[in-house]
Amino acid sequence: MIKNYFKTTLRSLLKNRSYSFLNITGLAIGITCASLIFLWIQDELTFNHNFEKRDHIYRIYENQTYEGKISTFHATPGPMAKAMKADIPGIKNAARMGGTGPQLFSLGDKAINEQGDYADKEILSILDLPFIHGSATNALQQLHAVVINETMAKKFFGDADPTGKTLRMNNEQDFTVTGVFKDLPKNSTFQFQWLAPMENIDHRQPWMNIWGANWAHTFVELEPSADIASVNSKLSNYINTKADHNTTVCFLFAMNDWNLHDNFVDGKMSGGKIQYVKLFSFIAWIILLIACINFMNLSTARSEQRAKEVGVRKVMGAGKGKLIGQFIGEAVIMSFIAVILAVGLVYLALPSFNNLVQKELAVNIFEPSHLIYLILIGAVTGLLAGSYPAFYLSSFNPIAVLKNIRIKSSAGSGFIRQSLVVIQFSISIILIIGTVIIYQQIQHVKNRELGYNKNNLIYINTQGKMVDHFSSIYNDLKKTDMVENAALSDDPVLEVGSNTDNYSWAGKDPSKNPLISWENVSPEFVPTMGMKLVAGRNFYADSKLDSNNVIINEAFAKQMGKEGRVGGIIRDGGKKAYQVTGIVKDFLYNDMYVSSAPALMYCHPTGTRTLSVRFKSGANFQDALTKVGDIIKANNPGYPFEYKFIDDDFNELFKTENLIGTLAGVFAGLAIFISCLGLFGLAAYTAERRIKEIGIRKVLGASVSGLAGLLSKDFLQLVGISCIIAFPVAFWALHKWLESYQYRVNINWWVFVIAGVLAMMIALATVSFQALKAALMNPVKSLRSE
Repeated sequence: MIKNYFKTTLRSLLKNRSYSFLNITGLAIGITCASLIFLWIQDELTFNHNFEKRDHIYRIYENQTYEGKISTFHATPGPMAKAMKADIPGIKNAARMGGTGPQLFSLGDKAINEQGDYADKEILSILDLPFIHGSATNALQQLHAVVINETMAKKFFGDADPTGKTLRMNNEQDFTVTGVFKDLPKNSTFQFQWLAPMENIDHRQPWMNIWGANWAHTFVELEPSADIASVNSKLSNYINTKADHNTTVCFLFAMNDWNLHDNFVDGKMSGGKIQYVKLFSFIAWIILLIACINFMNLSTARSEQRAKEVGVRKVMGAGKGKLIGQFIGEAVIMSFIAVILAVGLVYLALPSFNNLVQKELAVNIFEPSHLIYLILIGAVTGLLAGSYPAFYLSSFNPIAVLKNIRIKSSAGSGFIRQSLVVIQFSISIILIIGTVIIYQQIQHVKNRELGYNKNNLIYINTQGKMVDHFSSIYNDLKKTDMVENAALSDDPVLEVGSNTDNYSWAGKDPSKNPLISWENVSPEFVPTMGMKLVAGRNFYADSKLDSNNVIINEAFAKQMGKEGRVGGIIRDGGKKAYQVTGIVKDFLYNDMYVSSAPALMYCHPTGTRTLSVRFKSGANFQDALTKVGDIIKANNPGYPFEYKFIDDDFNELFKTENLIGTLAGVFAGLAIFISCLGLFGLAAYTAERRIKEIGIRKVLGASVSGLAGLLSKDFLQLVGISCIIAFPVAFWALHKWLESYQYRVNINWWVFVIAGVLAMMIALATVSFQALKAALMNPVKSLRSE
C-alpha cells in the first residue's frame, strides 16, 4: 500500500515536473537559508558551553554614575578578588585576569608573539580547563610557571611533552612549562594561548593594589547552593566599604549572558547580540515562508489540471480525508527532496558564509541536533506548504469536473493567491530598503569628521627596548623618505583605555563629575595623527620641558568653562597641577556613533605601549613596511615586526553593522529570486489559461506589446500594492533601529522609490518572458485546439 502510494505520488510529480521543479527549487533555497542561520544561531547559543561550570561562573561588573548617567565597566580593583572570597558567603572561588597584550616567547632561534593573560591560580579551577599534560591543581604555584595550549606547545616542542621545559618571555625571563591544556573553541569568550601567575605583574605600579584603581578582570565561581540575589546585595556597596566615598555599584554578570546580552544602557542589560539572533531567525523563517507561499500558489494555480483526477478518485470512493493526505504527502515528499538538495547547497555555500560571519561553522548531518533539525524542517515545511492546496484541491465537486464543466477559481482562492504574492513582494521590498539604509548608515558614520587622518597609518605594540630607543628609531624612520612622522602613545588613536573623574579646576561645579579620558603620548603624537590645534601649541620636542603641561580637546575645554583655555590649570587626583598648553579639535575614539568625549594628553612617553607610524602620501606600502621592519628589528633585536593598519581597525568597528547589511542584502536577493520563481509559474499558468482569449485578440488586430502588457498588468498591480504595504512598515522598522544610534542618517524618500521601481522591473522581467511567449504564439494553433 505504501509502495503504491509513493508510486502514485512520484508519478504525479513527474507528470507536473515543471511546477515540481519550481516548487522544489524554491523550497530548497528557503531551507538552505534557514539551515545556514540555524548553524550560526547554534554557534552563538552554545557560546562558552565548553566550560562545564558555566552555570556558576560570573564576572564582576561595575556601574558608575557620571553626570547623572550610569556607565558599566568591566575592570575592578586589584585587591577585590581575594577580599570578596573571604568576606562574601557563597563565593567558592575568585580570581583576577589581566595582561598587556601579546608577549614574545622564544626557544632557541624561534620567537613568536602569543596572546595570553596573567591570572591567579584559582582561574584554573574556575574554568576547569582540560589538561593534556601536567595538572591544573599545582600548575601556577610557582612565580615563573606558565601553562600553554596544545597549538602553542606544538609550535615550540612538536609532539613531545613540554612540561618541565622552559620558554623565555620577552627575552628577559625564563618560564617553566607546567601544563598543556586543550585549545579553546572559537565560540568561547576566552582565547588565550597561555596563562602565567598574576604575581608577575600585580606589583609593577603602586596603584595596582589600591581600591580606587580599576584594572583587573575579576571572575568568581559561586557555590551551587549560593543565593545570587544575596551575593549581589553584598556586592552592591562592597567597594565603598573598602574605599570611602566610592559610589561604585558592583554586580554579578553570568557567563551564560556574556555573549548574547553584553550590552548595557544606563546600568542595565539592554539588547546585545541576542537582538541579531532574533532578527535573523525571524528573517530565515520569513524566507522559508516565501518558499511555502510559492508552493501554495503554484499548487492551487494548476488545480484545473488535477480536477479530473480528484473527480475520478472521489467517484471511486476516496474520501476527502484520503485526498488531503495524498496531497499533503506529495508536499512532504517534495519538501524532503528539497531538504536533500538544500544539504548539498549548504555544503557549497558554507565556506563563503563562514567568511562572511567570521566563524568556522561545520555541518554534520549525522550529528543528532542537525539530523533532528533536517527532519523537522522537512516535515514542517511540507505540512505548511501543502496544507492549503490539499484542502483546496480536495474540495472540488466530482460531478462538475467529470462533466467537463470548467473549474473556475473562486473569488476567495483568487484573492488568497494574490494576497500571497503581495506578502512575498512586500517582504522583499522591506529587505531591499533595509539593505540600502543600513549601507547608508555605515557610510554616514565612516565619512564623518574623525579629528585625525586614519589613512597611511600603522601601529606596533611596543616590546623590549622600543620605547627606550624611540629617538633612534624616529630618526632612522625619517631618513627613509617614506615616513612622514612617528609617535608613542598608550593606545592606538581609535581607543583610549584610561579614564577618571578625579580632575578638578578653578570654578568646577562640585556636584558634577564628568568622566575624562586620558592618554600618555610623545611630543610627535598630535602631528602624527593629523590632529588640528585650535589654540595654543603642541608639546616641545624635548618631552621633559612639558612634563607639567597637558593638551586637551574642545569637549574638555567646554567642560572647564572659563578655565578651558591655554594657560588654564587642571589638578589630578593627587592634586598635582598641570597647565593647558594646547587645545585640539575634537576627535572620535572608542565609539564612532557618539560625539567626541572629553580627553586629555600628558607628555609622558615613558612606559607607553604603542608606536604609530605615518607613511607619506603615495609611498609604496610594501617597500615602506619592509624598511620600517628593518629599522625596528635593528633597534630592538630579538623581537618580530608585527603591525596593524588603523583603517583596518576602523573598518572592524563596523563589523556587526556590515554583517547585518550584507545578510539583509543576500536575503533580499534570495527573497526576490524565490518570489520570481512563483511569479514565473503563475505567469505561465495565466498565459495558458487565457490562451484562447489571446488568440482571438490577436486575430482581431491586437499587437504583441499590447498583449504582453495585458498579461503583465495584473502582476504589476500586485507589486504596486506590495509597495504601499512595505513602505510604511520599512520606515517604522528602520526608524526604530536608527534610534539606537546618536549619530545617524536620515531616511530619504528616494530610497523607497528605488526599491519600488526595482521590484517592479524585476517582476516585469519575470512575467514578460511568459507574456511575450503567449503573445507571439500562432493564434491558429491556439484556437484550433478547441
